[in-house]
Amino acid sequence: MVEEEIVKLLNANGVKAFMERPQKAMSEYAIVEKTGSTSNDWLTTSTLAVQSVSTSLAKAAKLNEKIKKIMLQADIKSISAIRLVSDYNFTNTVTKQYRYQAVYTCTGREIGE
Repeated sequence: MVEEEIVKLLNANGVKAFMERPQKAMSEYAIVEKTGSTSNDWLTTSTLAVQSVSTSLAKAAKLNEKIKKIMLQADIKSISAIRLVSDYNFTNTVTKQYRYQAVYTCTGREIGE
């Protein structure tokens, strides 16, 4: 699964990343979520949302920038292309949890398997 590959990539590059909110409280981490996919000519393109969570808006933005660099320079055998679609402030105003979210498309032969 593409989500697992991206979580491994981020963890290998010093970002605490998960597929769901960690039960243990942390000051900074990322959540990787697959939001959809499509297939054409044996290639699958998955859309991923990566949330950067931190203790301030500035720190969340900085983590988002770090993750963008990691993602856009990634060399993963099963993924032939990673493209940034958009990124934006995604702060939860109810809980006052500071977050940024970046949306990517990831294309590869084994992504959907």
